[in-house]
Amino acid sequence: MHIKIKHQSFIDTRSHWGAALVVVLCAAFGSVGCGSADGATKNATTSTPAVSAFDGKFQATWSATATIDTPAGVPDQAYSDTGIITVAGDAKDVMMSWQVGTNAPSGSILFAVSGDSATATGIGVGGECWSGHLTNGNDQTTCATAASAKVSGDTLTQEQSGTISGTTPDHVAYTGTYQGTWVGTRMHD
Repeated sequence: MHIKIKHQSFIDTRSHWGAALVVVLCAAFGSVGCGSADGATKNATTSTPAVSAFDGKFQATWSATATIDTPAGVPDQAYSDTGIITVAGDAKDVMMSWQVGTNAPSGSILFAVSGDSATATGIGVGGECWSGHLTNGNDQTTCATAASAKVSGDTLTQEQSGTISGTTPDHVAYTGTYQGTWVGTRMHD
């Protein structure tokens, strides 16, 4: 009889270890099929959209042409600069902001994302504006009235058009329109 009690005790201990092992395995494998809730709960997706392929900081070069309306008679002006474009968001929407040259960050545009392309949304009357000192010496406000972007791997291409107004180093005020493109390479920390 004494042997039977030990044998029963061994079986009870083994059953407890077996139950504990099932619990540990269920936890380790995410409770799939381990007495979790119904299939709808097991297959539920998170409410947070995936990170966008656009996310990151991009060291970028700007190339643009401006048509000067005032003063009259000024030929089209080509301009280039460098900056950092910071992009943050999710698979649905991203916010892009610019730090041009040595200026403080200024200006941002919200883009609706569709795969590897994005289109500016919610641009207000007069555009989304950036203000600062340019490498040519001008102080300028640039307002994007239309913008789009595309990402391919670590390369961001962001096109925009809009209006400009500013003052040259000789204190000549000017206004006009522009069309330009930023091309940037993702910065890896």
